[in-house]
Amino acid sequence: MFCKSIRYILSFTLFNIYLVAFPQEQVTNETDSLNDEISPSYLPVYSAKLSYPLLSKLHYDEIDTNISEIHLYDPLLKNNNLYQSLGILGQAHKSMQFSFDKSIDFSYINFPYPLYFKNQSDLDFYNLLTIYTKISYIYGISSENYFDLDFVKKIKNVTAAIHLNANYNDGYLLHQGVNLLNGDALLHYEIPSEIYGFRFSYIINRLQNQENGGILNPNDYVQQIAVNDQGYNVMSANATRSINTHDILLQNYVNIKNKQNKYFGSFTHSIQYKQFKSFYFEEIDTSMYYPNYYFSQDTTNDSIKSYSIINTLQFSNFEPFGNKPDKNYFVRFNGGVMHEYFRDRVTHIHFNTLSPFVRGKVRLFSVMDIWGDFSYSFMGYNRFNAIAHLGVQWALNRKNMHYIGLKANFYRVSPDYIYSYVNSNYLQWDTTWKKQNVMELSAYWKRKSYSAEVNYYLLNHYSIFGPDQKPLQLKKMVSLIQGNIQLPFRYKGLGITANLTLQYSNNDSVPLPTFAGKLSTFYSFKIFKRKLQIQVGVDLGYYTKYYANAYSPYLNSFYYQDTYQTGNFVYFDAYANFRVDRLYFFCRFGNLLSSFQGYNMFTTPNYPMKDYHISIGINWRFHD
Repeated sequence: MFCKSIRYILSFTLFNIYLVAFPQEQVTNETDSLNDEISPSYLPVYSAKLSYPLLSKLHYDEIDTNISEIHLYDPLLKNNNLYQSLGILGQAHKSMQFSFDKSIDFSYINFPYPLYFKNQSDLDFYNLLTIYTKISYIYGISSENYFDLDFVKKIKNVTAAIHLNANYNDGYLLHQGVNLLNGDALLHYEIPSEIYGFRFSYIINRLQNQENGGILNPNDYVQQIAVNDQGYNVMSANATRSINTHDILLQNYVNIKNKQNKYFGSFTHSIQYKQFKSFYFEEIDTSMYYPNYYFSQDTTNDSIKSYSIINTLQFSNFEPFGNKPDKNYFVRFNGGVMHEYFRDRVTHIHFNTLSPFVRGKVRLFSVMDIWGDFSYSFMGYNRFNAIAHLGVQWALNRKNMHYIGLKANFYRVSPDYIYSYVNSNYLQWDTTWKKQNVMELSAYWKRKSYSAEVNYYLLNHYSIFGPDQKPLQLKKMVSLIQGNIQLPFRYKGLGITANLTLQYSNNDSVPLPTFAGKLSTFYSFKIFKRKLQIQVGVDLGYYTKYYANAYSPYLNSFYYQDTYQTGNFVYFDAYANFRVDRLYFFCRFGNLLSSFQGYNMFTTPNYPMKDYHISIGINWRFHD
């Protein structure tokens, strides 16, 4: 099996290198190939990701109108995302690439839907002249329905944006349904003098999933003993999970200027209200589970209800929502304090946390950027938490976006609250853990969309859920190294994008695939007097065998297991995209190799990838 894995890795890597390296001297930029043919009234739209709670200067990019990724409607399908999942759109997932990131606010639980659930740092802030609209609908034969809407409108000094994503999926296995909705709304206003402004934003994440716990006997699926997918026994045929989160933010800012319009800095105050509710219902055969249940009932109905109120006050020497270009030399900083009040409505646990913070960035000699931030927390569950980020970047050619850099991140933080306290029908613990100490060192190279990065992690007192689905802290120090390259090659109508990762961990309790990669290859051409653009292509994914984390619907979390290996198969999709002016549509044929690989295709134990399937979709954009 090891030799077979090595052959897969070598073949996959050599194929990528050949395709990307060939005609390297004739690389061209990826641009919208129809820009020269659209109406003179076309108005480009720019967007930037907001930074919260620590402010940073907004970086705007023009919205991509290229045809190449319209078929990647599910973020799990995108080339830059290497994730294990429960097999279908809209369910829990976990990155195969190790990463550690912690913000200064309190965290009860990290929901296992990172590519679906939104927070304030995921919001888009727009710079446009009139209006922008995008509407998408995808139908996956025979059970997926996906709808996506973006609408942004500017009237004088007011910009309003609405995003809505909805997914309904009947599933393929018994009791596998998904009902997922997330949306956000943002309103920004600034007076003509640019002295005062505010933004208001609201985010909702709503999920109602059927949780079947996976197939009871995965070998039955591998051997295809049932007439159809509904014929396989599952761990639970009655469990359901419901999650509702609400996130409301009001941010006011005052830019200090004199009568000559000279700028001296900005004061910003934010007040945020976050609420989440989680309900879990299941009829349990306790003989199928680990003996860690404290009640004898055959049903459970557990809930989590909590909310946070966060006030943040900070001063910055840059306009928070300005779009002026950077100078060759500058010094930017901001600092302030954040107060958070948290309350659990079920257990009535509540506490306050106070966290001062500071962030700065300096550009020297027009080519070197140095930045860093630091925060420290007092009181409450987060007391004595400390987070620091440092970085330096050298611009080899800023016009061509050619950079090299170094980064260092340090965390001394408490585990998520769910590791410390749970009092449910079947799981109970009340434990005080040591602080997690995490160090990350990185070196990287970037040139436009090309990048290469090496990361080294050192983990002390790292917290996980063990095989018995109970929390534990690793006693031994964990070190791991990771290398990643992104290669988006374009030449005339040919496009190849490779995302390749190598990883090594010295501790089996932090399992990682040695190699994970995705490759997308396409060719574009035009017909009917160049009015119709067509793109045909294939997407491939592969990762080596490893003991991937299992998933517990009851915990709503992934946990460590060492009995079942996943991986060592190729996931292969083919597709055709079409574009007429601003109307896009596609047809995607998924998992074409399922019947040739023995149906032994699991990224998460007990959860097979869905069999061969077809998706069709339409995408319509209005830019003016």
